[in-house]
Amino acid sequence: MEIKKLTLQNQLNQEFKVDFFGLSSINPENQNVEFPLIVLSPGGYFTHYSLKEIEPLALAYMNQGYEVAVVYYQLVDGEHPVYPAAALSVIKTLQYFKENAALYSVSANQIVTAGFSAGGHVASAVNAMLLDEGMQQIFALDPANALPAATILGYPFIDIEQLSFELTPEQQKAIPSEVLFHNTAAGVTKQTPPTFVFHAVGDPVVPVSNGISYFNALQANGVVSEAHFFNGKVHGFATAKPRIGEAGNAQLVDQHLAHWLRLSTEWLSQVLAAD
Repeated sequence: MEIKKLTLQNQLNQEFKVDFFGLSSINPENQNVEFPLIVLSPGGYFTHYSLKEIEPLALAYMNQGYEVAVVYYQLVDGEHPVYPAAALSVIKTLQYFKENAALYSVSANQIVTAGFSAGGHVASAVNAMLLDEGMQQIFALDPANALPAATILGYPFIDIEQLSFELTPEQQKAIPSEVLFHNTAAGVTKQTPPTFVFHAVGDPVVPVSNGISYFNALQANGVVSEAHFFNGKVHGFATAKPRIGEAGNAQLVDQHLAHWLRLSTEWLSQVLAAD
């Protein structure tokens, strides 16, 4: 496994970090092989990055033949607003790997975004921004060099009005005025990339209504999509398999919930092959 730590700069001239997990160095025969890439946005309430949604997910995807780029997007820090910086950092990452695909053994037309919890809001906002004419003009965005081939949304935060907790004053200040960021389902169009959504029905933090409303928007616009709403009352379950450091969080280990990974990669194989 190859791990590279990158520093990129988004359209606001703000630097951000990206961790790249590569497969080409595992086997010398892989040197001329191109791999699909997952551009991953972890959750963490926009206050931190959830560790269980970084390396465990990266390794899980690598085990399925994907390279992974984890984006450390803008958090609530009292100095800079979360948006549009968070989404722009992911957009810049997409552009970077499309432009430098050969350098990382990436298949340029098989770059996928994945977002979990708050990261799901970022990933869905990315698609909305790239397809919004106003945003395209303001930030000189071109969907042709940044729009992902597909998107995976895990227990995603979609609508600011559909949360099970109150936002802190700092979080409230960080909320942008644009409707596009208040409810990313409003940004779904017929050009939105194929999207896979999964959620636990009894999610106590981000209600399943978030995932349902986004899936309904996808269906209303005829977007290739699939959704799985699992029985369960947990949030932030990541791979849902036993992990080091998860003592005291036994409720996150659930073999039924864990099926989302296989289902999503099977779905991705179909979608990417169709392209």
